[in-house]
Amino acid sequence: MTNWKYDRLDEMTKQGNDFTSVKLNYRFIADNFEDIVITAHNNGEIIPSAFEDVKIACDNDPLSEIVLPEISDDINDSIQNKKRQRKIMEIKHTSRNITHKDWFNYLDTEVIEFVDKFPQFKNAVLEND
Repeated sequence: MTNWKYDRLDEMTKQGNDFTSVKLNYRFIADNFEDIVITAHNNGEIIPSAFEDVKIACDNDPLSEIVLPEISDDINDSIQNKKRQRKIMEIKHTSRNITHKDWFNYLDTEVIEFVDKFPQFKNAVLEND
């Protein structure tokens, strides 16, 4: 079981990010992290990049504790395609092929689309400007 540092999660939630319009509830994300990861995995999705920020509020990698169920090749292909698309966006961001605004819009869109697809995780978003 992941030993979350709730004081750190609460601090992250309170501070937020001035560059994104979506404000996250990191405690909710941490408390539901395994379910978020497994739900995404089973449906051919990847978790939003911003959700992975919770990793800094624990001593170990919470992903290492999650046993993912087997999935079909089609679902796995969907996951791999989404990972490639994200990697391309990360490369564009680090090589400055896109603006910071475009990068943060991409991060916001990932979160919004994820909670739209999986409304059981809507409490991960505190506000969406």
